[in-house]
Amino acid sequence: MVPDGDPVPVRGSGAWRVVPGASGVVGRGAVRTYTVEIETGVTPPEGGAAFAATVQGTLADRRSWTAGGTVAVRRIDIGEPDVRIRLASQRTARLRCGSRSRSTCPTGTAARST
Repeated sequence: MVPDGDPVPVRGSGAWRVVPGASGVVGRGAVRTYTVEIETGVTPPEGGAAFAATVQGTLADRRSWTAGGTVAVRRIDIGEPDVRIRLASQRTARLRCGSRSRSTCPTGTAARST
């Protein structure tokens, strides 16, 4: 569920910034690292750290990808991640994901979720 707040901006810069922060490993199985990134020009209502905390909490939830015991995740803010979790402007999301309304989209070899 998306919290109340200002609408997501129509346009961003197309450049990304990694939200600082890291975590220990959550789950069991093959460890996949991830970063939380926000497009320049997009400002979450509660700030980048709160957005990243929501992402981290969601992935640590017992109902997340880690629930099956075959995947574990670890947040990083330095280095090349296996997965990038990004908050994008409307235009960037449409360019990368197409015009269908969805909260996630596959790009390259990124994790897929529907």
